[in-house]
Amino acid sequence: MTFGADGIAWMRPPPVAMGESLDAGTAAALIGLEEADLDSRYPVRFATIGPWFVLIGLRTPETLRRIVIDPAVYREVAAGGPLCLFAFSQESDAGFAARMFFVSNGFREDAATGSANTALAAYLRSLGRSGPVVVEQGMEIGRPSRLYLDIGDSIRVGGKVRPVLTGVLDY
Repeated sequence: MTFGADGIAWMRPPPVAMGESLDAGTAAALIGLEEADLDSRYPVRFATIGPWFVLIGLRTPETLRRIVIDPAVYREVAAGGPLCLFAFSQESDAGFAARMFFVSNGFREDAATGSANTALAAYLRSLGRSGPVVVEQGMEIGRPSRLYLDIGDSIRVGGKVRPVLTGVLDY
């Protein structure tokens, strides 16, 4: 990990393996939306960087707020394995809003997910995107987070951090 003069802590994550596509109708049903809510510029894809993600691009940031996961469709799509759902929407040329859901005693949401944003960066690169990208995540759960992606030949993911606990461990 390196720290930039701008206060961003950067990491170079391991490579992402892009997976198969998922049809838009199934993806929309998975998150309780209509197929017309999906952004056709971003075909739904699976990706893994350890955890498996399904990456679902939505037409508007407001659509992110309407997500309701359908457990029956999730079981079908996940095929018995763990699968995280990462939905995103482009807000501007350099910015996205996103939500990341995972299963742990039901469906839960994460406020800032480096691995999911790494998968998003690799996905965007596969579509020809490069350069800096800012992703806002955690808004819907009251834990606003901002992640920074640097997309090039390699990928860097970063965020600003602040200490929340200090101490000494004696063992």
